[in-house]
Amino acid sequence: MIDQSLRDLMKQVAETANFHSLFDRFSDDVELRMTMAVTLSTCRGQRGRESVIRHLQNTGDADGPRINEPIEVFADSEHFVVCHDAGVAIAGGLNARCERTLVFDVHEGLITRIAINHELLPAVSRAGLPFAEGMAEA
Repeated sequence: MIDQSLRDLMKQVAETANFHSLFDRFSDDVELRMTMAVTLSTCRGQRGRESVIRHLQNTGDADGPRINEPIEVFADSEHFVVCHDAGVAIAGGLNARCERTLVFDVHEGLITRIAINHELLPAVSRAGLPFAEGMAEA
C-alpha cells in the first residue's frame, strides 16, 4: 500500500531526479531497470538495495534532469507511474521529443522496483521551428 507521504516523495523524485529521499523506503531486493529507446533500445539494471543506491548516487542527474514541464501521475495501491514529454536539444541544432516514464512498484510500504524509461521520438526539427517545418527542411 502506498501512503500519502510515499506518494509525495515519489512525485518529488519525478520532478527533481534526486532519489536520496527514497533510499530508506527501498526493499532489500529492490530492482532498478533503465531503458533508453532511440533506434536500438538499451537496457541497464541493478538489483539489491546497496547496488541500486550506489548506482543512483553515482549517476546523479545523468539519467534524468529536473522536469520543468507538466507531468502526469497515475497511481493505485501498489504502483506509482509518472509520465513526462519534453523537447530535448540534440546535435546540429536539432530538437527532438523525449518521453520519460518513471514507475515505482510498492509492496508492504517498501519500493520493490523502479523502472525508468526514456524514448526519443523520431519527430525532429531545427531549433526554433515547429516539428513539421523542421522535417520538411531536413
